[in-house]
This record gives sequence, structure tokens and C-alpha cells, in this order.
Amino acid sequence: METMKQIMYGVTDFARIRTENGYFVDRTALIRELEKTSYAMFLRPRRFGKSLLCAILQAYYDSDYAGRFEALFGGLDIGREPTGEQGKYLWLHFNFSAVEKRADRVESSFDAYSCDVIDEFAARHAVQLPAGVAAAIRDRRTCHEKLNALTTKLMGSGVRLYVCIDEYDNFTNTIL
Repeated sequence: METMKQIMYGVTDFARIRTENGYFVDRTALIRELEKTSYAMFLRPRRFGKSLLCAILQAYYDSDYAGRFEALFGGLDIGREPTGEQGKYLWLHFNFSAVEKRADRVESSFDAYSCDVIDEFAARHAVQLPAGVAAAIRDRRTCHEKLNALTTKLMGSGVRLYVCIDEYDNFTNTIL
């Protein structure tokens, strides 16, 4: 007899929900619709599943998850008929809840956090990035310079980048 699925309220970790028998409403068929757009932005109220959506998309598109596809998406709509994009991207994820909300600290906190995320991305994907890209990113000082180095050096390389920005309203709501 299968154990009853848990409602894992507040859990935004898709892999954890799937591996710990959490209740999950399958809307993965919508990934196919998402692929018809060039850029997507999801503006929804708090507690509406934006962070979980980021985690689902990461598990689907991030090359680091490719080996876990069946475990995470088996039995789901997109698992039965994946698109050609599944597991083909390097995933760069910003979660701006880490940025300080105080108006006098936002800019420096934003830059420091973003630099850390981009540096960690470069270290984690150094082997998959074209030669010299990880070092070029590390050598830059500001997040703007690091992001420019990453994007300009990836152009024409065949390496595909997926950028996800979560909690984008965290510090902006406080300032406004």
C-alpha cells in the first residue's frame, strides 16, 4: 500500500517534494508553452509558487540535474514527453531575498550577493565553460562586470545559459 502523500507547505525544493513523497499538482505540461517564449516573467502575489516554479525549471533545464530526470519527472506529464531543451543549460539562479533591505545598504549588498552568485556559478561550471571564462569572471570586480564577462564570452560558444531571478521584489518593496 502506498503511503499517503504529505502536503509540504512552504517547501520550494522540487527535488525534495518528489523524493520525499510530497503532494504535487502536475502542471509540467506548461513547460512546453513556456518554451514558445523568448523571455518569461512571472509576477504573482506572495505564496503563489514562484520559487517552486524556479526549482521545477532548474530541475528540468539544468544540466546538473540531467542524470536525475527520471527520478524527478517520472510519472509527470513532461517526464513522459520531454522537450529537446531538457538538461541543456547551465543554470544561474539569483534569489534576492539575501539582499539587505535597508536603503543605505541595498546597492552594496546587491553587488556583493550577485558577485558571490556569479563567482560560485563560474567555479561550479568551470569545466563546461569555454576556456578562460571562469578566470575572466573571477578577475572582474563588480557584478555588472562579471555578468558582462559571462554573457559576452558565451556568445557564439554554443554554451546555453538559463538565468532565473527569484525574490526580485524582496528589497524593492521596502525601498519603494
